[in-house]
Amino acid sequence: MELLNLYTAILRRKWLLIQAIIFFTVAGALTAMLLPKSYQASAKMAISSSDADMSILSDLGLQEMALSLSGASDDIQNHIARATTRPILEQVIWRLQLRDSDGQLLKSDKLLIPGLESMYLAPPYVEVKQYNGTDIITVTASSDNPDLSRLMADTLVRVYIADTQDQARKETRQAGLFVKDRMANIRTEFDKALMNISDIQQ
Repeated sequence: MELLNLYTAILRRKWLLIQAIIFFTVAGALTAMLLPKSYQASAKMAISSSDADMSILSDLGLQEMALSLSGASDDIQNHIARATTRPILEQVIWRLQLRDSDGQLLKSDKLLIPGLESMYLAPPYVEVKQYNGTDIITVTASSDNPDLSRLMADTLVRVYIADTQDQARKETRQAGLFVKDRMANIRTEFDKALMNISDIQQ
């Protein structure tokens, strides 16, 4: 009896139901047509370190400094955080001249958090995350232009690699200066010890 009443009620309101279906179908189609398309591109980079500096420093008894130079021993999240720092993102924005609707260069935080405008636009956006628990970082870029998305992902990877190499060279130079100072101190102490031995022998 209840099913019959329900069926009767649906029949009485069938035109209302049909109109609702047509309305939502048309609204969905128009939304899909009017909203800009968003294109994504990805680039991957492996986090590794050179063992040469580590072995040299470890042989000299400087294990702590060797560990500080090791990129592989760092938490992968540290590399992700470094890849999304303001200097890195600002270089990407400047190289690609990414601008907002007012013609101004994008702020670095807007490249990570597009804001409310992403609901009806497809602004430039990047995401950096770990790839399936490995020591590989994936950079995913999206925008309303497929070429721009690809350039954003590639440029961020290149900027980060160049910055990491510069940092590694700087740390290696600092380690070399530290070793030189230590060697000079050891040489001085060795000379003093030889002089003491000579005095004792005399």
